[in-house]
Amino acid sequence: LGSYSYKTIFFFTEGISVLTCMSDLFWVTRMNVRLGMSDKWFLMGQEVIIPVVNRLRTIPLFVLAAQLCPDQVEATLFALIMGIGNLAWSLSNLLGVGIVAMLGSYEPEFPHLSTFVVIRAAAQVGPLALIPLLVPPGTPESTAAEYELKNNGGGPQGGADAATPDPHGKKRELAALPLDQASAPAA
Repeated sequence: LGSYSYKTIFFFTEGISVLTCMSDLFWVTRMNVRLGMSDKWFLMGQEVIIPVVNRLRTIPLFVLAAQLCPDQVEATLFALIMGIGNLAWSLSNLLGVGIVAMLGSYEPEFPHLSTFVVIRAAAQVGPLALIPLLVPPGTPESTAAEYELKNNGGGPQGGADAATPDPHGKKRELAALPLDQASAPAA
């Protein structure tokens, strides 16, 4: 995954997620039985494919966050990302229950369940439109210095000096020193 752009990774994982959700429509409408497919294949989608896709989605997110995060804030940013993710998961569950209730889809028959599956898949298409706007260019192998050059129109052609050191380089060197030496002026 390291050589693919973040946008490609997120498009791919969201696309797989939408397709997996839409495959539930075959299961709910029992079209799979008419086509001679077992229900076990659809269980595989929700229990095997979705967790793998979620991992493929979150790992690049954490790598991107680590690359763009200022020093000494990494743990706070990780906690914030996890907190937002947990809040979104809880809200999506509550919203799903609310939509099922509005559709009047109660057990044991679950009428309008196919409508719910379509709404759920359509809700996952929305983030696809936001990927070009919110995800920066780059790959998991990119460095923070490369991001700064891209964002500043940099590179030798953009007017930035190619030999310019990493702006965080000195700060990181000082952070590696013991506290009493870090405060001493550099020679």
